Amino acid sequence: MRSNRAEYWQRHIDGWRASGKSGRAYCLEAGVSLSRFYKWRRRLSQTPRETALIPVELAAETGTVRIVIGEEAEILVASDSSPAAVRVALEGLGLR
Repeated sequence: MRSNRAEYWQRHIDGWRASGKSGRAYCLEAGVSLSRFYKWRRRLSQTPRETALIPVELAAETGTVRIVIGEEAEILVASDSSPAAVRVALEGLGLR
């Protein structure tokens, strides 16, 4: 269970992301400390999230892995893809 403080900062981080503003501009407008904002953004990004199993299909003839995330997204990973590229794709979808 998250603390009230973590929930408070998560709301600000979500608000900042939705605003499209720089961290500095968002914090100035919201009246929150820029240094604490960045500290909590870093801390919350390192907090383990709930993980779920993701169905994976292996296409034997091509060596391609197809990762389907519900009805939301699909990632095709070639056998020669770097793990870093896959990580970036998953993080872009909010998964790790």
